[in-house]
This record gives sequence, structure tokens and C-alpha cells, in this order.
Amino acid sequence: MNKPKIIYPVLSQKGSFTLDENGEFYYVGGGNAGGYAITTESNDINELKYLLGILNSKLTTFFISKVASSFKGGYYSFGKHSFEHFPLPSEELFDSLIIDLVDKMINLNNQIQNVKTPQEEKLLKIQIDKVDNQINNRVYKLYDLSDEEMNIIEEDIGD
Repeated sequence: MNKPKIIYPVLSQKGSFTLDENGEFYYVGGGNAGGYAITTESNDINELKYLLGILNSKLTTFFISKVASSFKGGYYSFGKHSFEHFPLPSEELFDSLIIDLVDKMINLNNQIQNVKTPQEEKLLKIQIDKVDNQINNRVYKLYDLSDEEMNIIEEDIGD
């Protein structure tokens, strides 16, 4: 599949979705050993980034933890069947700020691979956590969650 896509492992403790902008990567295997890819009809990279922000959010992990098969060690099946009833927001609610935040997150994660000191790594991780929280808050807003609902997710998922 030589087109932009989101790839992810079937088994994970939380959303571990990754953007393959150039269509260079593939998963092999089956069942709970491999992974899946998500594409869009338009191949629009911004649409994929928008989905990436939603899919890596605490809301998605919370949803999967309630509907998917669980495995030893706190792993869940992020298989196709787990997403059958996952509601995506309507196109009218498209939030370009999520795309901007996902771009920041990708950039920070690229930077952390080249750190030279533990202090530099620590500072980048603080920035990553901050952007991650901003994405989660935008997703909560997108789904019009109440403070009580957000607190339930935050308490259940944690960091």
C-alpha cells in the first residue's frame, strides 16, 4: 500500500498509531501478531493527522479498554472489531488545531531521537506531555464531553 496511512499494532496498552506519510511501511502477520493500516479515500495527509490525534487520545484508549479483548500485562486488542462502534466526529466538527498539535508532536518525537543529554531528553518529554494534554483536551471538546466524563477517563487511563 504505497500511499499515506496510519499504521498501528494490534496489541497495545494504549493508542500507538503512527503516521506513514510516504507509504513506506507495512505490517506482516495476522491475528494478534501483526498490525493494521488506516487510509483515506482522498489520501489527504491532514485528514490522516486529524485522525491520528483522535486515535492516539486518551478517549480512544478508554473506549478500547471497555470494548476490546484484554490480555495479560494490560494489553488490549486494537483489532478491526474493536473499532466497529467507535464514533468519529462529523466532518463539520473538523478541528485544524488538532492537525497543528499533531505536527508539533511528530516534530518533538523526531527531536527526541537525536538528544545528546539526559536533560535535553527530559525537557523534550515535558513538551511532549504538554502537547499530548492539549490534543486530549481538543478531542474531549470535539466529543463535547463534560468535566465529569473527562475526569472518569483521566482517572481510568492515567498517564
